[in-house]
Amino acid sequence: MLALQGDAEAHGATIAFHCAVVGGAQGGSFDEILLRYRVQGDDNTHVLPCNYVVNCAGLAAPHVANAFAHPTAFSVPMPTTFAKGNYFRLIRSVKPFRHLMYPVPEKGGLGVHATLDLAGHVRFGPDVEWTEKVEYTVTAAKAREFARRIATYWPNVAENSLVPDYCGIRPKLSGPDDPDMDFMLADASHHGMRGLVHCCGIESPGLTSSLAIADEVLARLGLN
Repeated sequence: MLALQGDAEAHGATIAFHCAVVGGAQGGSFDEILLRYRVQGDDNTHVLPCNYVVNCAGLAAPHVANAFAHPTAFSVPMPTTFAKGNYFRLIRSVKPFRHLMYPVPEKGGLGVHATLDLAGHVRFGPDVEWTEKVEYTVTAAKAREFARRIATYWPNVAENSLVPDYCGIRPKLSGPDDPDMDFMLADASHHGMRGLVHCCGIESPGLTSSLAIADEVLARLGLN
């Protein structure tokens, strides 16, 4: 991510941290978008005229999209339940695998699979934990459930060899009781605002595919 940020800044981009987009509307011409934002610690709303706006705010992308005053009726589903994914790390020195291990996928994810990082460490995850709040704590008590699921493809796993590692929240557009929804790239053909693309519901492998997604966004904006 830092490398991509460096490339962007080397080509003239400015990264504005601690700024929250609170809405947007068509400007005085069809080629202008008025982006409304607030700076952290400042209650005033500021306006930035733009030729192009790409909403790729991850979990917040649906909220940002629905804050725009689109010329046509348009909205993005706002899930109230989030699909958290937890990971556990193997602490034993002997590594049981030399390649990735994938179980049968489950609803909402690919199942608790085994991955190897560049240092050769083994991590297991992510699971699918449906939650109503966004928080990033991995509960050690989940080790027993992880061991049970890992044992389906590695019977010798020991619960005490697993320690909490990290977690993330999938930016899904559907909840546990909803039909699965694919990601959304919404351009002017969807919402009627020229120069605006909303990128919503882009979960894994969204980061891996980010450069290809960027090419598609440029095509939607007529800039490729």
